[in-house]
Amino acid sequence: MRQARILAVDDEESLLLMLDSWLSERGYDVVTAASGSEAIRAARTARPDLILLDILLPGVDGRDVCRVLKQDPATSYIPIIILSALGSQADVVRGLEIGADDYVTKPFSLQILTARIDAHLRRSGVEKAGPEEEAEVVPGYKLTDMLGKGSMGTVYRATQKALDRAVAVKILHKRLARDAEYVGLFFREAKLAAQLSHPNVVGAIDAGQFRGIFYFVMEYVEGESAGRVLERLGRVSVDKALLIGAQIARALEHAGGRGLIHRDVKPDNILLDLHGTAKLADLGLARAALSPDPGGRDGRIVGTPDYISPEQVAVSDTVDTRADVYSLGASLYHMMVGRPPFSSDRVLDLLAMHARGVRPWAGETAPWVSDDVSRALMTAMATEPSDRFQSPGEMAGVLERLSGARRGATRR
Repeated sequence: MRQARILAVDDEESLLLMLDSWLSERGYDVVTAASGSEAIRAARTARPDLILLDILLPGVDGRDVCRVLKQDPATSYIPIIILSALGSQADVVRGLEIGADDYVTKPFSLQILTARIDAHLRRSGVEKAGPEEEAEVVPGYKLTDMLGKGSMGTVYRATQKALDRAVAVKILHKRLARDAEYVGLFFREAKLAAQLSHPNVVGAIDAGQFRGIFYFVMEYVEGESAGRVLERLGRVSVDKALLIGAQIARALEHAGGRGLIHRDVKPDNILLDLHGTAKLADLGLARAALSPDPGGRDGRIVGTPDYISPEQVAVSDTVDTRADVYSLGASLYHMMVGRPPFSSDRVLDLLAMHARGVRPWAGETAPWVSDDVSRALMTAMATEPSDRFQSPGEMAGVLERLSGARRGATRR
């Protein structure tokens, strides 16, 4: 019996390797392409039984690839499943209107994707043959699900084979793997993470290179980021935000005690496990407090505009852990109120608001935020570092007292 052949099209090499490994293990013959023109050529020459197609491709866009293949009698019968990070309702509708047979949003579950592949192949009357030997993307680890994609790399859930435990594996983007400076930054993140050992910091496990793939293995946190919670629910309760904030402040205190400044505290970098523990993640922009590099490469601003501290906007040489206090305060404001403290469609305006704008009183916009909590947020987000909590530990103590007082009031 001929193996069912799948053409996987994506410009992210680590994702192609993961799909190749996963699908080959399950008995599929996998062909890969990294651009739109390669995809069209492979679809016409390799005669795949199904195509997995990314939208954002170099050269010919994935939507154009879909149109071309569906209009060509020689390839129009091949089922196409779009795999894309573009996940709005309009994006899905547009993808199906141009002829795609299915649409899966990144990040996705490999188990669900496999079930969809099997269903489409059954409808086409195609059966897969037995499994082949598994290809290895990262030695000692079996990648199973894509968890997310950032500016530096893609993060996958994986199984550490020797210990049979779940881990997270971050793989540097292929386009950055050719740049020695980015490779250095990638391993620098792993080394910084390895210096920290705290229940509220995502732990580092391993790092290395294999066949041109640069990887960093971390503790897997079963749950979701605070950013994802905000996407789903809009905001979190004040009580929950105080508990999260106190834990992250303790994590920042631990990092600061080892001379590290995070510089990118935000909801997306706060992971929440199923037991209510918050963990600080992503040290990609962290630096040593005494580092001569106050900003990013070439003195550029680093941080996320919605939560960035005024001194980071100014690319000051006096950035210290109080910048993390500010960003945590802005993150907690977002969690409690349902939106960041400042908003603008223009990044430069947003940065100017953080640098010089009047800080909003949370209780005015969100009456469920008490004056005591609003005051703590104002202190954390003070324009001048000298007017803020002077350390993450001080901030943690205030948040813990506020949380305890609220719990006591509820019991009474």
